Amino acid sequence: MKKCLVVVASGVLLFVSASSGAGTVRIGQPVVQGDQVTIPVLLEGDVAGGVAALSFQLNYDPSALEPRQASPGAAAQSAGKDVMTNVKEPGTYMVVMAGLNNGTLASGEVTNIVLERRGDDVRRLPREAARR
Repeated sequence: MKKCLVVVASGVLLFVSASSGAGTVRIGQPVVQGDQVTIPVLLEGDVAGGVAALSFQLNYDPSALEPRQASPGAAAQSAGKDVMTNVKEPGTYMVVMAGLNNGTLASGEVTNIVLERRGDDVRRLPREAARR
C-alpha cells in the first residue's frame, strides 16, 4: 500500500512543479488550411529545472471554431509524453500533457491543436492560452 501512495504523490508533485512557473506556454502562428486551423503550442523559457507535465486551457470563440484533436508536438514526443484534452464548456478547451515516465521536456512545440472553422469568419482565431 505504501508503494502505491508514493507513486501517486510523486506524480502529483511532478505536475505541480511543472505548472508552477518553470517555463512559459504560448501559442505559435496558426496555420489555416481549408476549414481547419492548426494551433502550435510552445513551451519556452527556463525549463532546465525539468518540466515533466503541464496543463493549460485554450479559450476560443465557440461560434467560430470547434476543437477536433490535439497531438503531441516534437518536444512532447521526444520526452515520451501524451496529450489529453477535454472541452470544459463551449469556448474552453482543457489540455494536459503528461506521461508515465520521468522524462522532462526541452523547449519547443508541446502540442498541435486542430480546430475546425464554423461559418465564414476566419478572423476569429483563439484568443489566448492560459496556464493553469
